[in-house]
Amino acid sequence: MVAAQRRTRRDRGTPESPPRQGQELLVGITQPDVRVASKSYPAVVFHPGDSVTVTAGGCVQTGGHGKTWKRYVNPSGPNSDHLYHGLVQIPGATAGLVRLSGVAGKTLVIPAGFSAPAGQTLHLTLGYEDDDYRDNGYYSHDDGTENQCAGTAGGPAWLKLTILHGGSATVALAPFDLTWTAADENGLPLNPMWGKHVSQPS
Repeated sequence: MVAAQRRTRRDRGTPESPPRQGQELLVGITQPDVRVASKSYPAVVFHPGDSVTVTAGGCVQTGGHGKTWKRYVNPSGPNSDHLYHGLVQIPGATAGLVRLSGVAGKTLVIPAGFSAPAGQTLHLTLGYEDDDYRDNGYYSHDDGTENQCAGTAGGPAWLKLTILHGGSATVALAPFDLTWTAADENGLPLNPMWGKHVSQPS
């Protein structure tokens, strides 16, 4: 389920109105689909120059025997080194689908000159890491592997995006940070550059 609310620093608008400089869009997604490796959310559209702050939490039923719920962002327990992580892709700001644990709480910036592949839009994609998606979901809640989903933090997974259109946020690139202004058909960086190439082109 996706909910959106758009506002500016001075007044409130509507989600349907075109984005304006400095306008902020709040997007909430409850119970993201964890029964597939990736899912597009074409209603959540980004624009070059946007800054996006990502927050997420909650838990997911991963199926199996015993206590099987796991945290959506930073799961623990057996196989959690390569399974059970929530993923997010923000075109121009992430190198394809990346783990939420690496971007949650951070502000990401889509370069002002970024362009999508022909015929594609800059929209949100979420994913999930698992080796069997058939029994994933949000049913039969338990406290989770190693009790990681006990208490109020153990409810269904959720994700929130704060999108500042034409945002004023900037990110200082370290010398070996990757940056790019275009992506290929899979959303991966096309001809990326190191931060040092940007700050000192010569």
